[in-house]
Amino acid sequence: MTHFIPSWRGAMAASLLAVALAAPAPAFSDTLFDALTATYTANPTIRADRARQRGTDEQVPQALSGWRPSVTASGQAGVTQSDNTREGVEESTTQPASVSIQLSQPIFRGFQTLNRTALAEANVRAGRASLSSTEQ
Repeated sequence: MTHFIPSWRGAMAASLLAVALAAPAPAFSDTLFDALTATYTANPTIRADRARQRGTDEQVPQALSGWRPSVTASGQAGVTQSDNTREGVEESTTQPASVSIQLSQPIFRGFQTLNRTALAEANVRAGRASLSSTEQ
C-alpha cells in the first residue's frame, strides 16, 4: 500500500492558497443617506422630470406677462431727390425721417390673464406632485 505524504512546502503552499481564497474581500459600503443622495442626483428619470418641471414653472411668468405693457417702435429714413427742368435748372434733395413709439397697456382682456395664470399655477402644482411621485 502506497501513501502519498506531501512535503512541508506543498502543505504550506496549499494552506496559503486556502487562506488567500477564504479571506474576505475588502467591502465598500455607503450609508443610506449617501445611497439616496447618489440616486437622487444621478437618476436620469428624476433628472428628466426636474427639467420638465422647470419648463412647467416657466408658464407662470408667461401667463403674468398679460398684465405687462407692450412697446412697439418703428422708424423710417430715406432720401428724396427731385429735378425740375421745366423752368431752368432746379434741384432739391430732402432726407425725410420719422420715428414712432407706441405703448399699449391692457386694462381688460376678458379675464384671460387671470384664467391663464390660475391654469399655469395649477399645472405647476400638478407637476410638483408628479415629480414627488417620481422621486418616491
